[in-house]
Amino acid sequence: MAFGALVRTNTTFFLIAVPFPEIVFKGYRIRGISTQSPLFQKMEGFKEHTEFHLGRIEYVIFEIV
Repeated sequence: MAFGALVRTNTTFFLIAVPFPEIVFKGYRIRGISTQSPLFQKMEGFKEHTEFHLGRIEYVIFEIV
């Protein structure tokens, strides 16, 4: 996973680029995060079908594009 990746999780899509507030596109929630964000730092190096926690939120990575 690197800059420019789109990560589909159980909660939302994350675009690894620059931070931006959540938007809805064709019914999908998309949020931009930077490579400096705590969420990216936690999931960096993870593969599809990985489960992890950040705080009290459980994430499951379904797909990385």
